[in-house]
Amino acid sequence: MDDSEIIRLFFDRSEQAIALTREKYGPYCAAIAYRILSSIEDTEECVSDTWQRAWEAIPPAQPADLRAYLGRITRNLSLTRLRETRAVKRGGTSVQLALEELGECVSAGGTPEDEMLRRQLAEAVNRFLQTLPREKRAVFVLRYWYLYTGAEIARRTGIRETTVRTMLFRLRRQLKTHLEKEEVL
Repeated sequence: MDDSEIIRLFFDRSEQAIALTREKYGPYCAAIAYRILSSIEDTEECVSDTWQRAWEAIPPAQPADLRAYLGRITRNLSLTRLRETRAVKRGGTSVQLALEELGECVSAGGTPEDEMLRRQLAEAVNRFLQTLPREKRAVFVLRYWYLYTGAEIARRTGIRETTVRTMLFRLRRQLKTHLEKEEVL
């Protein structure tokens, strides 16, 4: 079924919208959640929460890209779940490492006033990504959106792992320069 038809079902408040969304995007959302959480139980719960959040948000939201919209909800829920889990365990993960790497360039504040700055930052990062060649953009997104390790990126792209690590280091430096130039930092 077409995404616009699924969104129409959400607007009609038809429970079929959830069933069709689960069928079409369940594996995609589960892959995102599992990549972050590394737990089947937590993954299932986050994906289930994704359907609930979508139900609550649509309407009024009318996403232009349902797949990306659901992926974003799943990712945000998974990262929240990971933070909660880490608060209990205080363990380190590859996800934490990826987020710390980006923290060298980008820092997020916790006050409501920072919301506008976060949006400006997101827009600046998107502009930065648009300037990159496809291969570099893919490596950046695999690392910092999907949270793949350097070895996993190397396997997916066919680029040597040392090259991936070097590329990511340089991309972070370029991003920092770009953000400073746009006066976002």
